[in-house]
Amino acid sequence: MERTGYPCPEVSGVSCASASTDTCVDSAVTTAANVTVSASLTLPSEAWPMTETPADFAAALKNSAAVAANVTCDSVAVGTPARVANTVTVDVTAAFQVGATDETKNAATDRVVAFATKAMYMTDWLLPAEKRSSVNAATDTAAVAASAGATLPCPASKTYEEAVELSDAGSHEEAARALNDLLVCAYESGGAAALNDMADEFNVLGYSTRKAENPDTQLSELYYKRALQIEPTHVGATGYLGELYVQTGNFELARETLDKLKLMCPPPNDCVALGVLRHAMSVNGVIEGAFVRDVAWNDCYDLACSPMNITVGDTLNFVYSETHDVVKVADAAAFETCAAGVTVGTTGDGAGYEHKFEDVGVEYFVCSQGSHCASGQKMVVNVHSARTTPSAGGEAPSYSLEPEVESGAREGVRGGALAAAAAAAVALVAAA
Repeated sequence: MERTGYPCPEVSGVSCASASTDTCVDSAVTTAANVTVSASLTLPSEAWPMTETPADFAAALKNSAAVAANVTCDSVAVGTPARVANTVTVDVTAAFQVGATDETKNAATDRVVAFATKAMYMTDWLLPAEKRSSVNAATDTAAVAASAGATLPCPASKTYEEAVELSDAGSHEEAARALNDLLVCAYESGGAAALNDMADEFNVLGYSTRKAENPDTQLSELYYKRALQIEPTHVGATGYLGELYVQTGNFELARETLDKLKLMCPPPNDCVALGVLRHAMSVNGVIEGAFVRDVAWNDCYDLACSPMNITVGDTLNFVYSETHDVVKVADAAAFETCAAGVTVGTTGDGAGYEHKFEDVGVEYFVCSQGSHCASGQKMVVNVHSARTTPSAGGEAPSYSLEPEVESGAREGVRGGALAAAAAAAVALVAAA
């Protein structure tokens, strides 16, 4: 998953420009009390051009990793890169100063969670902008160790449910704190299985991070995308990500997210998140755009594609071979008896016959070839009105630009995460 465009964070001692060997020179990680994140990265070969020396590649990565970690260059160490087949392997270590106060310890914990998430699951975010690729991954080997002098907040003092209560009450900074503590403990324990069941935690962390008094839309995007890596159909994270795109002006991505929600939440029930996102787009002048849903018409026997529930303005794209056609029949009786109708998609249109639905109501389609209709190759299409405002009873305030609108953020929050193998290794080492 690629990151969308954000301005460079202002971090003392860190530059966002492409690094040269003298921008961010090699150095050992600081030895003061710290928490260290160590990751073994596996990158596509294109990330290290053949014209670039190992030193230049390491320097550029050191610089961009420091920006990603929100630390100075002296807190980052990069190993010697190696080419292996069509990949590049390299070790990266970032140290986060713990300090003596709760404030410094909390700040370190927050940065550790952000960097560990990038290093383990979105390696793309650690690279210079010109080298980013959504195919980047990291390895799955790690060692975890801890020593006296720097401690992590483990076990965490609050549960996920308590963090949600804080967020619902408007205490978003406290909610984010609680969630970062929960996640840093999962990272420290090396519990990949636990991390791969924490879509809800990442989703609410994204929400709380974006809803805080000083919101961070970049980190919010990171956490929503991590939630969706774990559970691709997570309705809450999908809706929130769409609202974030509206907020940051990425309107095309907002439309793509709305289309995903339409598939997840078909009418008539749809979902609160869909209404909220549609509303956020509407009040900000973002045209929803056409939604085209593909129908594999060849596979629609035995009523496999019926009923289809869509919204006014949506388009169905029928794709089929030349042994089929698409015929619109008059009513339910004609549908049941496979009566004759109007051929709207001929046998030669199957590379993609698009039919747009302009009116609320019910429409009926069959295949008139051979005994296909009698074998159930037919479809009832229920066309619903578009809901432009959310359902009543949303549990959390919206983070769209209309604060009086209730958000669907909590809907689908506890949808059951899908286990996914972690593609990286992060070692959290508390060192004196």
